[in-house]
Amino acid sequence: QHFIFPCGGDGIYLVVDGDSEIKENNFERAMSLVSSVSAGLSSSKKGKGSKKDTALSAEVKDTPEIYKLVKMIIQRAYDPAIVFAFSKKECE
Repeated sequence: QHFIFPCGGDGIYLVVDGDSEIKENNFERAMSLVSSVSAGLSSSKKGKGSKKDTALSAEVKDTPEIYKLVKMIIQRAYDPAIVFAFSKKECE
């Protein structure tokens, strides 16, 4: 089974089931969420304010998504799991 946990989302999406069948509807919903979150990030960067203010507001908004994901994996007994994080900050 393969799941996607999009940043800014509130859950996971099953994209490949146990029979190796792709769940396109779930994949499209997850990708639309990713697109809307990244569009929001790019529009927030265009606003006025210092870089320091932007960084501070991002830190407050961004509870580590990796933490939420690992916590959910443990609570739902989805372990063992492989988690990919493409952010140096998240990996540290």
